Amino acid sequence: MAESAPIADGGPRQLCTWDEAEAAARLHDHPANHGEFDGGLSVWFVPAKEQRDALNRAIVELREAHGGAAFWPAHCTAFSPARVPAAEAAALASHLAATLPAFDVTVERVEAGSMFHQDVYVLLRRTDALMAARAAAREAFAPEAGPSEDEAFKPHISIVYGGHTDEQRGAIVDDARTRGVAASGQVLRIAAIEVWRCHGPTADWERVASADLA
Repeated sequence: MAESAPIADGGPRQLCTWDEAEAAARLHDHPANHGEFDGGLSVWFVPAKEQRDALNRAIVELREAHGGAAFWPAHCTAFSPARVPAAEAAALASHLAATLPAFDVTVERVEAGSMFHQDVYVLLRRTDALMAARAAAREAFAPEAGPSEDEAFKPHISIVYGGHTDEQRGAIVDDARTRGVAASGQVLRIAAIEVWRCHGPTADWERVASADLA
């Protein structure tokens, strides 16, 4: 049964219905999450602090207004899963960051998705700088991955995780635009790389490495 929450006029508002434990189990059961490597490791591109803080505030505010998964820091996933032992992640991240300069990404629009971890997100423009940075991350953390995977890569920064209906997602997109979250054409500076272990619900995710880009 859907949760209800009060809104400004005192009436009830239906929040999304979803099972985060079930979604986490599906993520954990991915074949990459078993065997020699920690398949739950994800490599993230991270905006500069001021911009990330603004996105983090938006994530919290949208969740409070519309429901969704627990808070996670704003990021653009560069590559997942990272096919390296967790113990090596910090050294690899530091080496990659030392050779990879900070770069800009441009916001296309806020968009509704169709899956738990892409419920509502900020779509980013595919640029040469972004794709080159992703290729460098892939080479460092999963050198066996094929270049054909670039075709399916959709650079984005998720701002809501959950299982909202299409109608609810549309309302969240409208709300995000009204709040001025990541306006079309806005330039974000990617200033760091982080590696996170993403097993289980979002509240259980943990950062295992972080390094500022050159």
